[in-house]
Amino acid sequence: LWRLGHGQGATVLFRCTSHPGPAACEPGPQQDQRYRLEGNPRQHDLSLRITSAALQDSGRYYCRVEVQ
Repeated sequence: LWRLGHGQGATVLFRCTSHPGPAACEPGPQQDQRYRLEGNPRQHDLSLRITSAALQDSGRYYCRVEVQ
């Protein structure tokens, strides 16, 4: 899970699942097209790239992994 901000006001950028089979990543409902995932989650690399980053992109970005 990649998100911008913390708590109730956080914006979900990507939500990925990695059940048996191929990993699937879905963009958040209001996700800006400038955000892109790079890397391979199966190889423990789920990097976030922001194209044309600007001052309004400042803030705290969080990546969370949940193991079931």
